[in-house]
Amino acid sequence: FFANGTSVNMAAATNGATSGPQLLPRVVVPEHYRLHLTFPLDGEHGATFTGAVDIDVVAPTRADTDHTGAHTITLHQLDLWIRKARFLYEDGSEVTLTAFRVDTQQQTVCFELPRPLMAGSHGTLRIAYKGLLSDKALCGMYRSNNFKGKDGKTHHMVMTQFEATDARRAFPCWDEPACKATFQLTLTVSGQAEHRLVALSNTPLVNEATDTNGARTFVFEPTPIMSTYLVAWVVAQLDHVAAWAKLKGREVQVRVFAPPGRAHLGRHALDVTCRCLALYENKFGIEYPLKKLDLVACADFAAGAMENNGLITYRESRLLLDPQNSSLAFLRRSTRTICHEVSHMWFGNLTTMAWWTHLWLNEGFARFMEHVAIDKLFPEWNIWLQFHATVYESALSLDALTTSHPVEVAVSHPDEINEIFDTISYAKGSSIIRMLSQFIGTKAFDTGVCRYLQQHAFSNASTEDLWAALSLAANQDVDRVMQGWTRMVGFPLVRVKEIPPKITDGSSGKWRAFRLSQKPYGRPDQTTAWAIPIVVVTQDGARLPVLMEEQQQTVQLEVAQGVWVKFNAEHTGFFRTVYDTPALRKGLCQALRDQELSSADRLGLLSDEFAEFCAGLSLPSQLLEVMQCFGDETEPVIWEKLSSCISHLLRDFSRESFAPKLKQLFLDMCIPKAAELGWDAVDGEPQASMQLRATLLEILTVCGDQTTIAEGSKRFHNRGHVALASDLRRIVYFMAAKAGKPSDWEEFRTIFLNAELGEEKNVALIAMGKIPDAAVKNKTLQWAMHDGEVRFQDLASALAGVAGSGATGAALSWRFLQDSWAELWNLMSHGQSFIASNIISAVISKFQTLERAAEIEAFFEAHPAPSAARTIQQCVERIKATAQRIAAGRDDLHRHFDLKETQL
Repeated sequence: FFANGTSVNMAAATNGATSGPQLLPRVVVPEHYRLHLTFPLDGEHGATFTGAVDIDVVAPTRADTDHTGAHTITLHQLDLWIRKARFLYEDGSEVTLTAFRVDTQQQTVCFELPRPLMAGSHGTLRIAYKGLLSDKALCGMYRSNNFKGKDGKTHHMVMTQFEATDARRAFPCWDEPACKATFQLTLTVSGQAEHRLVALSNTPLVNEATDTNGARTFVFEPTPIMSTYLVAWVVAQLDHVAAWAKLKGREVQVRVFAPPGRAHLGRHALDVTCRCLALYENKFGIEYPLKKLDLVACADFAAGAMENNGLITYRESRLLLDPQNSSLAFLRRSTRTICHEVSHMWFGNLTTMAWWTHLWLNEGFARFMEHVAIDKLFPEWNIWLQFHATVYESALSLDALTTSHPVEVAVSHPDEINEIFDTISYAKGSSIIRMLSQFIGTKAFDTGVCRYLQQHAFSNASTEDLWAALSLAANQDVDRVMQGWTRMVGFPLVRVKEIPPKITDGSSGKWRAFRLSQKPYGRPDQTTAWAIPIVVVTQDGARLPVLMEEQQQTVQLEVAQGVWVKFNAEHTGFFRTVYDTPALRKGLCQALRDQELSSADRLGLLSDEFAEFCAGLSLPSQLLEVMQCFGDETEPVIWEKLSSCISHLLRDFSRESFAPKLKQLFLDMCIPKAAELGWDAVDGEPQASMQLRATLLEILTVCGDQTTIAEGSKRFHNRGHVALASDLRRIVYFMAAKAGKPSDWEEFRTIFLNAELGEEKNVALIAMGKIPDAAVKNKTLQWAMHDGEVRFQDLASALAGVAGSGATGAALSWRFLQDSWAELWNLMSHGQSFIASNIISAVISKFQTLERAAEIEAFFEAHPAPSAARTIQQCVERIKATAQRIAAGRDDLHRHFDLKETQL
């Protein structure tokens, strides 16, 4: 529906993956936008907004510019109705642009100029347009339900979400990261705007007025130069808490906004943000580049948060919490998100990737920096061990799949761009950054990062720019070492075999030799070689650096015989390790029992062994051998990994005759420690004990310990009289659901509807699906989808609860997804790729048979989901791998337990 222009569809020319970015012509580029939008805050579904944008442009002077000047201006737009367009030339003449074409496939509009804009000349493109104010799609500019007042009236929020390519849904623009400009925004809320209305944007408000009809107009200061995806605004009734961040020679106001009556839940975020700004400003050596920083809790939000310049938007559950009533896990997660987004004010906003191929420069660095910040702000959290258990391990797990992709991947279409906001960009990106920082040293690394940010401030950069800055700081060729880590898919498997040393001076007893070989993990037919920074740690405390650059390499180390040796100290290197010499493996197992290794090294050995089992490269009995070395373990993060191992093994072999023996083995590992800790915390108890208690109770629940489940269920139903510890809330709710009756469903629903904290709402929503009755599981699915009480962004949690409750729940949720596909896809396809991937993976990721894998492939071949295509491929690959490892491991565990019986 485009006025005065021609709509064309270029699908025939652009279908399929592209070889590179299809960028807008640079014959005319923007310098400054003056944008005025008018919209209703309330009203019926299907409301529209009107917009007027004046864009000051220039025709760059370049060698490749046509000497005859620019004859057309092409920019992005999507689902906008162009009502009128004019162009003002530098000489003051103004013309109406009646000839323009809309390309629906490329999401562009091309205006023909009646006379060319010569190189070096300026002008102003003026466009009046109209668009749809969506109530469904959580992208572009959209309207959502903010809160329900005491009178039962629903109060709305109008907000934006532009990353990656949705600014074009709100205003015509050069919607590419490299097309930076400044922006001045004016917002008019039509109708009888509410008195307590708050309007926020990237910069401070400079003027506010109300006309005779009650419409409110808000005018904001011009922004610094920035990319379109960072432009943002929010309009709603909001309360806030505020503080001043004390920075170098000045103070900057920080505010946290929330629905009325809930702003007090933003005090933790406020404190963290103020401290974070000062920490980052000092670390990067660059002042925070804006006058203020606002954080807003949004009820409907597809992602976890968005780093809009000076106006960070969050899903409510990621921002609002009560430190006295939130679990430590949730507190850490929320704090990580806050530190992540604040770091983007430098990584991403000040210095922006040149194109989405380099997205990892934004997201990988932000994930790394969030941990750097938390390590300084909350050292008691031991955040780098958490990094290893979550970020690092999730990256290795995904990158082991053949359906993974390089950190740097060529993308063009918005669906392709949205797909790479994934574990590879975030987790692998941050993992290789950490590996590099340890390789060149933190001092050189910090110096290089500061140089990179300073050189490209208010501009754009590529991976090569970062390597150049770090190379100069470290005085070595960083690009040579690192290019394989960003450009190649996967990571290496390093095999270690001890061989006789070649020493001729009679000191052979002091030296040991090791033959190292590398090959792509899980890709035996490939011969790729990485430059691998390896640090070797030994029993006597030595730390020995090795740079492995060949497929096979022999290293001789000054290490005494009989001393254990471990490659990849602290597991900062992004690779897996296998020890082919039995004596090496035996020595490390003994070091595990004696707890001679650091927490990170103990966790790393367990993680490598578990990964080998999951990939079908080792037998489950070998994993059990390593797990049983942790009998005296006290580190809660390692017990969380043991819990994951136990859950996988029990799920894989639940139908085998030895399953009760497997459960008993794990119960014997856990019951003594659980009994020692008990259910209730004691005064002065350390955080580690609180974490460990929750994890041990979860293992006992997974193993079906009825005494534990009954006690948890009793505590759930008695919580009105005896408060539940926040760290036990999740597992107690799940215990109660596991033992629950159909009548308990309503109790969980009441909690979901009335809980103040998003954490408790989410736990209750997942628990509903775990009630054993199949009819209740179906009821949960239908209610979550259709009753309007569950926001669409939270539907994945409801599905995960049902799908993760066992074989019956997995089958029911899969049938539900197929039966509801048309309705689901209608909601998911409106630019909500995050939600699409989450919903689909929540349903299909628990299957374990080749038959189900084939069924899933057939369904999505008939019902394509482009924005979730990679997620689907990865889930199917994991299902097939699970089926194969179950088949391979079944006989091994039968032999293992038969042998144990004969030894008794």
